[in-house]
Amino acid sequence: ADRVPACLAPFSYQATATGSTPIRWSLEDPPDEAMRIDETTGRLDWTPSAAGNFTVTVVAVNRVGRDDLSLLIEVNGENVPRFTAPGPDTHPAVGEEFRYTVPVTGCPPILCSLEEAPSAMTIEPSTCTIVWTPGEEDLGQEHLVMVKATNDFGSAELRFTLTVASPPRITSDPVTVACADQPYTYQAEAEGSTPITWSLRTGPPGMTISAELGTLTWQPVVEDVGSHPVEIEAANEFGTDTQGFSLAVRLPPTITSTPPAEPIVAEDRFTYQGVADGSPPLTWSLVEGPSGAVVNPATGLVTWQTTAEDAGTFDFVLRVENACGRDEQAFTVTVQPIGNEIRITNVSPSMGLTSGGLPIVLSGRNFKAGPGLSVTIDNIEASDVTFVSATEIRATTPPHFGKIGLFDVMVRYSDGTSAVLENGFRYFYEWCDLDISGQSLSIDSGSEAAIVETADLDRNGDPDLVVTDQAKRLLWSAVNRGDGGFTAPVSVAVTTNGSEAPLHMAVADFDGDLFPDVAVARPLDDAVSLLFGRGDGRFDPFETLSVGGTGNDDPVDLAAADLDGNGSIDLTVVNRASETVSILLNDGTGTFEEIPQLPLPRGSVPRRIAAGDLDGDGTNDLLVTLGGSDALAIGLGNGDGTFRSGGTVNVGDFPNGVALADFNKDGNLDAVVANEGTSRQDDSLTILLGSGDGTFGTVFDVPAGGNEPHNVAVGDRDGDTNLDIVVSFPEENAFFTFYNLAGDGTFGTIFRNIILLSPVFGVTLGDYDGDNDLDVATTYRDDRFTVWFVTDQGGFCN
Repeated sequence: ADRVPACLAPFSYQATATGSTPIRWSLEDPPDEAMRIDETTGRLDWTPSAAGNFTVTVVAVNRVGRDDLSLLIEVNGENVPRFTAPGPDTHPAVGEEFRYTVPVTGCPPILCSLEEAPSAMTIEPSTCTIVWTPGEEDLGQEHLVMVKATNDFGSAELRFTLTVASPPRITSDPVTVACADQPYTYQAEAEGSTPITWSLRTGPPGMTISAELGTLTWQPVVEDVGSHPVEIEAANEFGTDTQGFSLAVRLPPTITSTPPAEPIVAEDRFTYQGVADGSPPLTWSLVEGPSGAVVNPATGLVTWQTTAEDAGTFDFVLRVENACGRDEQAFTVTVQPIGNEIRITNVSPSMGLTSGGLPIVLSGRNFKAGPGLSVTIDNIEASDVTFVSATEIRATTPPHFGKIGLFDVMVRYSDGTSAVLENGFRYFYEWCDLDISGQSLSIDSGSEAAIVETADLDRNGDPDLVVTDQAKRLLWSAVNRGDGGFTAPVSVAVTTNGSEAPLHMAVADFDGDLFPDVAVARPLDDAVSLLFGRGDGRFDPFETLSVGGTGNDDPVDLAAADLDGNGSIDLTVVNRASETVSILLNDGTGTFEEIPQLPLPRGSVPRRIAAGDLDGDGTNDLLVTLGGSDALAIGLGNGDGTFRSGGTVNVGDFPNGVALADFNKDGNLDAVVANEGTSRQDDSLTILLGSGDGTFGTVFDVPAGGNEPHNVAVGDRDGDTNLDIVVSFPEENAFFTFYNLAGDGTFGTIFRNIILLSPVFGVTLGDYDGDNDLDVATTYRDDRFTVWFVTDQGGFCN
């Protein structure tokens, strides 16, 4: 039956039919005699006398047949509209369409309207259906809605309120660093309809969260140092939200070094290298100290150039701090006044060849022109002795055949007065043969040991070695036994691609467990292999991290540094084919996310990369050697992992290896670039002295003295506190040391330390035998690598 609404009022219904005319209409079983139908038009008229449901059959007849229709007439006893429910029992949600049909009875037709409602709400008049899509601005308040229903007999109004459903959204930034033996607290916060209930889904043992307040607490201990995954959940009646992060547990710093106790003389330079245990990054500062005293905030080196007026006792307070706390060390420095005695304070250069003939400058005080002025080194008289002033004497070193090492420098006069600078000058042979002390470590036959790096793989304080193997596609590691002897190397695969030839790597603690890990560039795979250290000198199987995205990026080198200031070590990868730098940010667990790349100049052929703070803003910057344009590209860090271009600097011909260090001790990072050149005459090192603002104020070339300088390592090879440069020369079967004799980054004389029978490719430095002299480890692109031990002369000669 067809359902037809009606009310206690005159009612009509128009029946229709198809077929041959004429059609005659009639009713069967009408509810009462008042119901009539026009036999020619089919119009039904009725005025109900009571409410209820009434059935009637409408019959249509023509000369060929009949049809009938059953009608169910639902008579409402109320003519005036009436709402039958107080309002919706559901809640609208932000950004979602909310529809609600308001139930209303009464004599139709009934039309609905909104008398009061939120601005974006509408209503369909005939169906009384409300439509609304709430916005963010509708959260946090009750919205009054008034609906009016009207028909021919009257009207009715319905008032109700709607609260916009707000599932929780966690808005707080997690505290991602905890400190061993210190309470950890993170107050999580969330938007959304209350009440919100908090729970801990993942966390280390002993961590709890307040269900009502969202306060996450934990008491980490020293054994918890490392990274821990944490996930919390906020829930209300409308939904849930989760927040996951990596929590790094770190150690507060403790200063372990002892300041020098010996007094100095006014006008002398005071230096003290602060050393501290604790999780990096460590930041050093001077809380108290005399005017002019400074400390390098990154290295902890305290320097103070005293003046003639500085006689007395001076108080220092040295501070080191990290995210977990601070430590302070108080000490005093006694500065004695300048007397009338002659004093030598410095010899520059401080080393030279045993053949002599090197011009030197003696600095000091109370020098005089005579009588009988002479200068001796190891009691051998120097030539060309010239008095310049009370603070300067010039001379030329005498020959010193057969003896190398440190020797006393003396100024003396015929009246018996004299001054001695103990161990003031170092003699070297020009080069040494193979009669040296070293240990060669063999690996699998057919291997091709390429790049070698130094790292303390087992955290026992002794430097160990890791080596990439291009031919076997392996990473080799050798653990130092503590006396310079190494265990047999062990290997782990770097890739399964048989065509790949992994070469360059970066070594750092990527997962926060304080053990070194390794990242290896894989050019053919457009990928980086991550190998996490186990803490015993071995590594877990490699994990693949894709880089680039062009399908032909060709990653060739990489550098490890904290780029976004979260304390975790990130990665930058040089892509040779796409001429870009991929930036991979670390969440602290060794999980990396690549953000938009840093583009490099077109046609520049990028080769190598180094990272460090060039502009002193506490954020790491980048240097990339550009072999195609004979330049060095500068990328200045923004502190969030992104970089802006710092321009380019011209260097030598076909630059390759690059390293950062403070060569002139002004507190600013400098750079050295090895230029392979297209001919021997073009081979050089470019020295770039940093200005501390992301630029290089002084740039000059030093002749390489050999063919195709390649890889670069930096360290104090001769114990004079000046950083020297060691460079591998595959074409010369040798590595050279460039000595920073004056400590100003000028690098005068080249010393060819070792001539070998195989091409020296990789080079790295470390004190492998614990005698406080830097040793050198080298590779030859064959099945071995060698550690060469330094004698106390600073060279490699017996």
